Amino acid sequence: MCNILATVGVAAVAVLTIPSPVWADDPAALEAAEANLEPVEARRGMVFTFAVGGGFTLGLGLDDSTGTGGSGVLRVGRVASRRAVVGIELAAVAHFSGVVVPPLDDTPTTERYRRDSTAVLAFGQYYVGPVLWLRAGVGLGRYAGDALEGLFESRDRVRLAALAGSAGAGLDLIRLKRFRAGVEIMSTGYLTRDGVLSANAFMLDLTID
Repeated sequence: MCNILATVGVAAVAVLTIPSPVWADDPAALEAAEANLEPVEARRGMVFTFAVGGGFTLGLGLDDSTGTGGSGVLRVGRVASRRAVVGIELAAVAHFSGVVVPPLDDTPTTERYRRDSTAVLAFGQYYVGPVLWLRAGVGLGRYAGDALEGLFESRDRVRLAALAGSAGAGLDLIRLKRFRAGVEIMSTGYLTRDGVLSANAFMLDLTID
């Protein structure tokens, strides 16, 4: 995860040095911008994003809340300005943890448990460059999954409501008319009655605007 964040950070610095798109009526300038895959008209209407990737979860005060797994995001937004989008998103990160079960025949075993952190968030997304964007959101979430109860393999369910806040950044690597594909990182924090949780993800995304 640290290597991923470092790579995206270096790429973000490079992107910030790219000049802003040319918003001109000069046909030659517009043609050059299109050749460089820079948007030559304002984003408008609805924006839909779907992203999937890997995830890493770290918890404090919550049993067996650290592990790796998968992640996914679904966003529905509306263009607020040439550079800004606002909307609603569903973010989810799943992780798997192992619990050693006391031996019944002198051979301890490890049980695998899956837990999910999901949140519904109102978000704002802002393009600081032609292909680099930053995003922040707030909303409500839930942490739920399997748990081990007692000395035997008795599965129970953990269900905790939470306040949630999320932040992220992304790069649009490919743009074809109204379709964009890129990479993004996301970190969502959950505050529950039992503890706090950080659900992090690195994903590939596809956007239609």
